Amino acid sequence: MGVDKDYDFLSMHLVEHWMKKSARHMMLIYGENDPWSSGAFEVNPANDSVRYFVAGGNHGASLYALPAAEQDAALQQLSDWMGVPIRPFPSAAARNTAEDVPVVNPVLERRHRL
Repeated sequence: MGVDKDYDFLSMHLVEHWMKKSARHMMLIYGENDPWSSGAFEVNPANDSVRYFVAGGNHGASLYALPAAEQDAALQQLSDWMGVPIRPFPSAAARNTAEDVPVVNPVLERRHRL
């Protein structure tokens, strides 16, 4: 298998440089056991960006797999960036006993429809 002649090896270095120097309001979530985590981009807190690692997580790591304190911080950060309040999702037990319409996670709903 040969190297793709159209691939520019400099591209990812340029993206990494942009992440460190210019990217604002970026939230990166990596899984601890994801091979991509070994090359995780650094973020610059001065640019109001954050990076999380999900313990034991893989390539499908989610904000909702973070420990409660980090999850709360991440959700608050997103709320601040968007300027809208974020309603916490009810626990599975609360969803099973709720009599009203459950809170819908549009990201998960979209993923399940694909």
